[in-house]
Amino acid sequence: MLSMKDPSKSISIIISTFEGEKYLSSICENIEPYYNKGYQIIMIDDGSKKTDNTLELFSKKFPKAICRRQENNG
Repeated sequence: MLSMKDPSKSISIIISTFEGEKYLSSICENIEPYYNKGYQIIMIDDGSKKTDNTLELFSKKFPKAICRRQENNG
Protein backbone atom coordinates (compact mmCIF):
# COMPACT_ATOMS: atom_id res chain seq x y z
CA MET A 1 0.00 0.00 0.00
CA LEU A 2 1.28 3.47 -0.91
CA SER A 3 1.84 5.93 1.87
CA MET A 4 0.30 9.35 1.32
CA LYS A 5 2.73 10.96 3.78
CA ASP A 6 4.86 11.95 0.80
CA PRO A 7 2.53 12.21 -2.22
CA SER A 8 5.38 13.38 -4.44
CA LYS A 9 6.62 9.78 -4.46
CA SER A 10 3.37 8.37 -5.82
CA ILE A 11 1.61 11.06 -7.86
CA SER A 12 2.31 12.21 -11.41
CA ILE A 13 0.67 15.27 -12.95
CA ILE A 14 -0.04 14.78 -16.65
CA ILE A 15 -0.79 17.78 -18.86
CA SER A 16 -2.14 17.20 -22.35
CA THR A 17 -1.83 20.19 -24.65
CA PHE A 18 -2.71 21.15 -28.20
CA GLU A 19 -1.65 24.60 -29.44
CA GLY A 20 -1.24 25.55 -25.78
CA GLU A 21 1.38 28.28 -25.99
CA LYS A 22 -1.10 31.06 -25.18
CA TYR A 23 -2.06 29.24 -21.95
CA LEU A 24 1.51 28.44 -20.91
CA SER A 25 1.91 31.16 -18.27
CA SER A 26 -1.25 29.95 -16.51
CA ILE A 27 -0.13 26.32 -16.75
CA CYS A 28 3.28 27.18 -15.30
CA GLU A 29 1.79 29.21 -12.47
CA ASN A 30 -0.44 26.29 -11.46
CA ILE A 31 2.20 23.58 -11.84
CA GLU A 32 5.13 25.34 -10.14
CA PRO A 33 4.16 24.55 -6.51
CA TYR A 34 3.91 20.85 -7.32
CA TYR A 35 7.14 20.84 -9.33
CA ASN A 36 8.98 22.47 -6.43
CA LYS A 37 7.70 19.75 -4.07
CA GLY A 38 9.12 17.03 -6.32
CA TYR A 39 5.99 15.72 -8.02
CA GLN A 40 6.55 14.08 -11.39
CA ILE A 41 5.30 16.40 -14.16
CA ILE A 42 4.56 15.05 -17.64
CA MET A 43 3.49 17.21 -20.59
CA ILE A 44 2.22 15.60 -23.79
CA ASP A 45 1.77 17.73 -26.91
CA ASP A 46 -1.02 16.19 -28.99
CA GLY A 47 0.09 17.17 -32.47
CA SER A 48 0.44 20.96 -32.33
CA LYS A 49 1.78 22.75 -35.38
CA LYS A 50 5.55 23.06 -35.64
CA THR A 51 5.26 26.79 -34.88
CA ASP A 52 3.82 26.09 -31.39
CA ASN A 53 6.64 26.26 -28.81
CA THR A 54 4.73 25.01 -25.76
CA LEU A 55 6.96 22.01 -25.07
CA GLU A 56 10.20 23.88 -25.60
CA LEU A 57 9.22 26.75 -23.32
CA PHE A 58 7.79 24.42 -20.66
CA SER A 59 10.91 22.24 -20.61
CA LYS A 60 13.14 25.30 -20.16
CA LYS A 61 11.12 26.40 -17.12
CA PHE A 62 10.80 22.86 -15.70
CA PRO A 63 13.91 20.95 -16.81
CA LYS A 64 13.07 17.82 -14.77
CA ALA A 65 9.63 17.49 -16.39
CA ILE A 66 9.03 14.78 -18.97
CA CYS A 67 7.96 16.36 -22.27
CA ARG A 68 6.77 14.35 -25.27
CA ARG A 69 5.22 15.15 -28.64
CA GLN A 70 2.89 12.78 -30.48
CA GLU A 71 0.70 12.86 -33.56
CA ASN A 72 -2.78 14.27 -32.96
CA ASN A 73 -5.05 11.61 -31.51
CA GLY A 74 -8.21 13.71 -31.31
